[in-house]
Parts: sequence; C-alpha cells; structure tokens
Amino acid sequence: MKTQFNYLLIACLATTLCIGNTFGQPWVKKSITAARFEYGDKLANPANNASFAESRVSEKALIAFSKSFPDATNAKWSRVGKKYGVDFIKNEKLHRCLYNLKGNLIYSLSYGSEKDLPRDIRREVKREYIDYDITQAVEAHEDNRDVWIVNLDDANSFITVAVENGSIEELSHYKKSKNL
Repeated sequence: MKTQFNYLLIACLATTLCIGNTFGQPWVKKSITAARFEYGDKLANPANNASFAESRVSEKALIAFSKSFPDATNAKWSRVGKKYGVDFIKNEKLHRCLYNLKGNLIYSLSYGSEKDLPRDIRREVKREYIDYDITQAVEAHEDNRDVWIVNLDDANSFITVAVENGSIEELSHYKKSKNL
C-alpha cells in the first residue's frame, strides 16, 4: 500500500509538472532595451532641470557641453542620427552644436548680425559687396576651421558668401522677383 501511495504521489507530481509547463507561461529572461530615437527627437526641456528626457543624452556630451558653454541658457537637446544636437542661448545669441556619443564636439554654429562680425571680415565683405546690406552672420567651427557664412541683400538680389582665411567664396546668388 505504501508503495502504491508513492507511485500515485510521483504520478501526480509528474502530471502537475507536465501540465504546468504545457499551459503555463514560458520562463523568459526579460531584458531592458533602450528607447529608439528618431531624427529631431526632443531630449531635454528648456528648464534645464535634469528631467528624465535629459537623462537620455550621452553623459559625456552633457559634460562636454557644460564645460564648453557654462553660461548657456534654454538648452534644448535633440537626437540627430547617432549624435546629439543642442540649441541654446548665450550672450543673447542663438547657438547650435552637434556632439557625438563620446562627447566630442563635431561643429558649432553661432547666429548673429553684422555687428557680430570681426572688423577685418566685415571690411572684406563690404569691400567686395559695396551696395549690399549684411542681414545675417553665422560663425561656424568644424575640424579646426573657422568659417563665417554671411547673408547679404540689396534691392535686386540675395547673396550668401563664406569667408575663411581671408578669402570670400560666393555660395549662392538669387535674383529677387520684380513686383508687378
């Protein structure tokens, strides 16, 4: 009798295990995956309060940015491919930078006006384009290069030039339409 009880107990346990595995949820180790980013995905809010969104920016990029631009305000981060872009205000001017995952600065842009141009570059542009007004000046830093992109216009056309190492290159020239 004792032997029959042991066989019955073993049969019940085996049946329970088989049924449990058949109808139960399979045991799967769940892994946490990082969120997917798309171009232009906003990562941080203008309050700069270390929100959850800002934590999605590479720590190395955040550190590099804070060291390079300690007095920046209204920083807004976005994902650009596998890189991090940031728009911010410094000295009442809009700036835009791009960092890689390792925190290396790829390029920086600083948007300004004629008054922001260095005197020698302003003089060069005005000498070449006498009758034109300077409407915007953008300072670009990339790969140890400093380039000024200058937008000009007069009554008849819009011109964009690049100034680097004392030389001016015309990038675009558009005629304005005439009013009928």
